[in-house]
This record gives sequence, C-alpha cells and structure tokens, in this order.
Amino acid sequence: MRQVINRAGIRENLDITKIREKLLRACDNLEVNMIELESHIESIYAENITTKKIQESLINQAVSMTSFEESDWTYVAGRLLMMETEREVFHKRGFSYGEFYKSIKTLVEIGIYDNRLLDYTVEEIE
Repeated sequence: MRQVINRAGIRENLDITKIREKLLRACDNLEVNMIELESHIESIYAENITTKKIQESLINQAVSMTSFEESDWTYVAGRLLMMETEREVFHKRGFSYGEFYKSIKTLVEIGIYDNRLLDYTVEEIE
C-alpha cells in the first residue's frame, strides 16, 4: 500500500476516499468534471509525499485547467485553498473557524482577542 506523511508527520496509507471527498466539496455545484482533476492524482503522487504537497498539487492543477470556457476551475482551486488554510489554522492553533462565535469566544478566553468583542450583537454590527 502506498504511504503518505500527514500533517502531524505520521506515515499512513494513502486514502483516495479522503481526496475524493475534498474534491467533491470543491467541485460542488460547479460546471467542472471532477474526474478530470482526480485523474491527475497519479501524476502528483510520489512515495512518502506529504498530504500538504498533494493538496498544493491539486490546487495548482485546478488553476492550470482554468480557461475562458472552463472558468469554474478557479473556484475549485479557491475552495481547495480555503480547505488547506483551515487545516493549517487547525494544526497550528488547535481549533477551526467552523463555528465563528465559538472560535471568537475561545480566543477571548485565552487572551488573544479583546473581551469587548463578546459585547457586540449581530444587530449592532449590521
């Protein structure tokens, strides 16, 4: 079985289903052929490649597939980049921005953000 190195530096078996799940989310409701992008996985794969490198390669591949006729590939690349950014934040800070209020509250509690942020309501912001 092929091996990859995950973000924690641990060697694990390559799980194509994880890659497909990301590609499905990135291509959702866009006029692109996900299989066209997925077919490039073999060309980017190398033994002991990092999962980050796989993600970066898929982003670059989506960008290179962008054309006037198939401009939705830029959205695919952007979504893949956002997924990568979220993972980086999670691994570096130990939390995700998935639940915005919870994230702000946590950052206030650990002293990164000012506690006055919790005084605002949605109505005041709008």
